[in-house]
Amino acid sequence: MNKRKLWIFLFVCYCVCMLNLLFRRPGYDPALPYLQQLKYNLVPFETIILFLRALAHSGGGMRTHALINLAGNVVMFLPLGYLLGAIWPSQRKWSRIFRTTLAIMLAVELTQMLTLVGSFDTDDLILNILGSLAGYGLFRLLQQNTKNTGPR
Repeated sequence: MNKRKLWIFLFVCYCVCMLNLLFRRPGYDPALPYLQQLKYNLVPFETIILFLRALAHSGGGMRTHALINLAGNVVMFLPLGYLLGAIWPSQRKWSRIFRTTLAIMLAVELTQMLTLVGSFDTDDLILNILGSLAGYGLFRLLQQNTKNTGPR
């Protein structure tokens, strides 16, 4: 199996895992009216600031919840940026990774909200894009190190 096929296989596995994680229905209550379940946050950094405050001033469960939410929304999308760069040469620019991740995450957030399996949160978009850009940065760093440490 060549390297590109391996990356594509890993990308497909990643997508399947993410679809399962992002679209399962924990706590879904079909008895609630549709509009009562429709949730969204359009204010950038509102949720992030709330979680940062919880990290600084809370203890126990709330602190853990805040850390999992903030770090999880970044870490879960590191592979996306890395794999986009590894598989598609046309994606090997920061602006392309940004636009591609923004489009993917807007689709995910809107689908979650409209299918009632989550909420649309601008801060999730911000954190997910940061994660993807960090993953792409890791790809670039490793790619550069490979070039610099090649055969002499």
